[in-house]
Amino acid sequence: TGGKTFTITIAQDVLDEANQTITVTLSGASNGTISDDTGVVTITDDDATPTLAVGDVTVGEGDGTATVTVTMTGQSESTVGVNYATSNGTATAGSDYTAASGSLSWTTTQTGGKTFTITITQDVLDEANQTITVTLSGESNATLSDATGTVTITDDDATPTLAVAST
Repeated sequence: TGGKTFTITIAQDVLDEANQTITVTLSGASNGTISDDTGVVTITDDDATPTLAVGDVTVGEGDGTATVTVTMTGQSESTVGVNYATSNGTATAGSDYTAASGSLSWTTTQTGGKTFTITITQDVLDEANQTITVTLSGESNATLSDATGTVTITDDDATPTLAVAST
């Protein structure tokens, strides 16, 4: 009569993962019988889903490229992925920059940032600083903590001068 208990120590980790199970099998009873020799212990994951955020960038018009960083915080047992795409802010694709889109992924052992580049077009027009919008979407095994970033292109062209000639 009465049951006996034993303890199984569970190791704490920081990896976002599916719930896990342990099968416990009893055997070798003495002075009795085992009516149900198998039990299952479920370990419920308590780690946060990783988050993804795109950073803002400022570059000079003559720099040629802007490097944008997408940062993953946390870690997952599954591959984490996200799509990115540029769109016009005050800058225009085709004349001020080359539109960019693609995807980034982190394997189970990777954390931190991944980068992609946007080609910036040099011109000779004196103009206000311009912006490009970067949008993240289609995330897998993560959530978006900052899905929109801004690339600011700082104008480097001289202000035109006007001279009046006397005749």
